[in-house]
Amino acid sequence: MIRRKKIKNIFEPVIKPIAFLGRSHRGAQEWYPEEQIVEKEKVEKKELPRIRPWIFAVLLGSLTAIFLFRLMNLQIVQGQENRLLAEDNRIRSHLVEAPRGQITDSTGKVIVSNTANYVLQVYPYNLPKSKEEYRTIIKEIKEATGADDSLEEKIIFEKAHSFDPVIVKEDIGRDEAIKLMIKFADVSGVEIIALPKRQYSKEDLSLAHILGYVGKMSEADINNYPNYPTSGLIGKTGIELSYDAYLRGVPGENQVEIDSTGRIKRVLRSVLPQNGSTIKLHLNSDLQKVLADNLAEAIKNSGGKSGAAVVLDPRNGGVVALVSLPTYDLDIFSGRIESEKYKKLIDDENLPLLNRAISGLYPPGSSIKPFIAAAGLDAGVIDEGTTINTPPEIKIGEWIFPDWKPHGSANVKRAIAESNNIFFYAVGGGYDKISGLGSERLKRYLDNFGFNSITGIDTSGEREGLVPDKNWKKKVKNEQWYVGDTYHMAIGQGDLLVTPMELATATAAVANGGTLYEPRLAAEIISSEGKTERTITPSVKAKKIISEESLRIVRDGMRQTITAGSGYSAFGSDFPVEVAGKTGTAQFGSEGKTHSWFSSFAPYSDPKIVVTIFIEGGGEGYQTAAPVAKAAYQWYADNAEALK
Repeated sequence: MIRRKKIKNIFEPVIKPIAFLGRSHRGAQEWYPEEQIVEKEKVEKKELPRIRPWIFAVLLGSLTAIFLFRLMNLQIVQGQENRLLAEDNRIRSHLVEAPRGQITDSTGKVIVSNTANYVLQVYPYNLPKSKEEYRTIIKEIKEATGADDSLEEKIIFEKAHSFDPVIVKEDIGRDEAIKLMIKFADVSGVEIIALPKRQYSKEDLSLAHILGYVGKMSEADINNYPNYPTSGLIGKTGIELSYDAYLRGVPGENQVEIDSTGRIKRVLRSVLPQNGSTIKLHLNSDLQKVLADNLAEAIKNSGGKSGAAVVLDPRNGGVVALVSLPTYDLDIFSGRIESEKYKKLIDDENLPLLNRAISGLYPPGSSIKPFIAAAGLDAGVIDEGTTINTPPEIKIGEWIFPDWKPHGSANVKRAIAESNNIFFYAVGGGYDKISGLGSERLKRYLDNFGFNSITGIDTSGEREGLVPDKNWKKKVKNEQWYVGDTYHMAIGQGDLLVTPMELATATAAVANGGTLYEPRLAAEIISSEGKTERTITPSVKAKKIISEESLRIVRDGMRQTITAGSGYSAFGSDFPVEVAGKTGTAQFGSEGKTHSWFSSFAPYSDPKIVVTIFIEGGGEGYQTAAPVAKAAYQWYADNAEALK
């Protein structure tokens, strides 16, 4: 009994309230003084079982043990982890965007650099916590910049997700930037700074499709590049996209300590950003301008809609020039994109954003004939001496397959030079003593020359051409393949489609003896210290795609095109460079309109340059496209040392 009383006395402060709560509902409805509780217990002790005090002792002891265990676990076992979490709550890191690297042409001429872009930005974590002060500052920012109500939503979002600033206004003029600096000099969380902005060459707008543009990071970009500032710019198209990892450099970092209200107390660590690398191109900007100017003039004079030009180095696949017209002004994308200007670009029926050199698909017309000739020679269907009499047309049943003029007797070289349709009908589908390649072999050889696939150029947006076959026609048109389909494909008509870049790379393979290169815009990557980080080595897609002897005969035929064939009127007899080429006139639509093509190389005996010209709706190849190529070769004649 004495022991029980002692226990009861010790835990009496705990037991009384719990015992009180454990009584009947009726007894818990009102508060009684202690004397009344005792009397009430005497009356009701027969109704309720007595609660033993030692149970509560066990309960209290258990709770105390749990509390002590949890405290020890937090302080000792998880102490290091919690200290790191607390440190993370106290320290914030802000990534600083690095200036993007320059882009130069092959001579070192800078065609893309950086200029100052004054911006007003807000650090959400450092804005006043007082609602009144916060609203006052937001109101002042809106009045000073013209920002709308979405500003507060952006600030709230950024505050919950990062310590990066919210850019409120950019492309601020220098004078206005100074005024804003004075106005917000003492306002915590508001900053006016100069960020790098892309500056593109104004000399030649035709560079737009090569260079591409930069833009704000999307949600997908933010997820893909977690160690890059969310407010930074990354490449979206062209070289800016393909070599973005080199161009954007290494971000800097500012690590700051903040107090409980989120204000910056001090800068703990500051790491300067590392400038991006310079991308040196194979491009010669002088030749690019000559080509763009002459192509634009040819489109205008012929009544054509658009055009493309490609110049390659057949020795390594380097892209010396690449033009797609119409083009657009890259300045639209260099800073804050104006919605009206962007909408105008998107809605333009001439599609200025489309890089026709690598994405435009067109029937090649007679410009395909050198590759058909090479296939026929390699397969043994014809040889250098094979000669047939070519009538004005071939009749097969009710179908007629005409030539554009009578040619008489022809061998393969003369057929290339004069663009003889009948001879190439025979090489493709058979006629007279020529058995023909047939559709399957014809497709296989064209595939070997790189048609029907992307070339692999180091820029975005490339599309592959189409070399049709029996399965394709059955699947797409639900029709059988006829000999007429083979005839049409052999002269570059029907469903055959190519890009200007595909035709240029195939022509380069003829010129260099059978090596098919993946074209490359970039030649070198140079560090911000001026040292060569990487040389972009030629990328070979295929070697010895056809016999050297077959290609020699084809090159001879292409040289005759200029000296005595369809290209003579454009170049004459005394042109200073030995050019070899092939004209092309491709029918399209139902109105009798034609595309104008010319694909060529020079010098004939030692090829160093390939020029391919396309003009949409431009008419005859020898009249419209060939003179544009002539201007490029004249530049080469005057500047041959530039392409050694």
